[in-house]
Amino acid sequence: MNWTCTECGRQYPNADPATEQAIKGGCFSCGCRVFQMPTMSGAARNQAPPTDGERRHKLMTQELRHKIPALSAPETADPTVWTCYFTPDSSWHWYVIAFDGDDQMFGLVDGLEVELGYFSLRELEEVRGKLGLPIERDLHWTPKPLSQVQDAVKRARHDPGLRV
Repeated sequence: MNWTCTECGRQYPNADPATEQAIKGGCFSCGCRVFQMPTMSGAARNQAPPTDGERRHKLMTQELRHKIPALSAPETADPTVWTCYFTPDSSWHWYVIAFDGDDQMFGLVDGLEVELGYFSLRELEEVRGKLGLPIERDLHWTPKPLSQVQDAVKRARHDPGLRV
C-alpha cells in the first residue's frame, strides 16, 4: 500500500509490512503520526481490504475514567450515560453508566436484546465484528440521561433508519 505523511508529504510507495509497522511509530522525515489513508496499488486493488483490527483511538480515555462514576457510587433515578461503544459492522451498542476504573462497566446493552448489565472493557477491546472490525467509541457522543437513551433505542428498534 502507499502511505503519505500529511505533514511533510513524504510518500512511502508499496510499503512492505515491516515499513508499515515502522511508520506507525512516526514519519521517517518529520516524525509526525498523521498519514493519509493508504491507497492500494497494482494487484493489491483486487484483494480484500485489510482487516488488521487496529483501532484508531482509545476506548477508555483518562478524561472518561475521571468522569464516569464508580460502580460503587450511589444510584440515581435516571443515571447519565457517559459514552457509547458500537460495532461498526453489526448493530450492537454498549452505553456506559458506571466503571470500576479498571475493567468492569455497567450500562445498557443493545444487542440481541436490550438490557442493563455488566460488561468488560478488555472484552470490548478484543471482540471483533463479523467483518473483523474492532468495537469503536462514539467520538461524537454527548452524555445524556438513561431514560432518553432507552427511548431512542426503543424507537430505533422499530425504525432501523433512526440513530440514537
